[in-house]
Amino acid sequence: MWLLTLSFLLASAAQDGDKLLEGDECAPHSQPWQVALYERGRFNCGASLISPHWVLSAAHCQSRFMRVRLGEHNLRKRDGPEQLRTASRVIPHPRYEARSHRHDIMLLRLVQPARLTPQ
Repeated sequence: MWLLTLSFLLASAAQDGDKLLEGDECAPHSQPWQVALYERGRFNCGASLISPHWVLSAAHCQSRFMRVRLGEHNLRKRDGPEQLRTASRVIPHPRYEARSHRHDIMLLRLVQPARLTPQ
């Protein structure tokens, strides 16, 4: 029971907002490869742009209603050159196991390629 309580506390603390532990905030929009995956308008997972057409993330992040936002800096608002995309293909690792999270990796092919321009 204590483990369940602890997991709820940690989950709610993670949603509290702008907390950085042992790190520094990067300059806004200086990390264009950072990707945020949204499910029905809510942040679901982080990911990385690995080419103009491909995003790498965890397979447990897969969702039917997934939207991809590239170049995200502030999850609470659109404040710059973010790009909104959809995925034409979602390819989880063929041996992904949801229960154990073995092979927890997936690729997403973007319908429209990311625009890669220096800021």
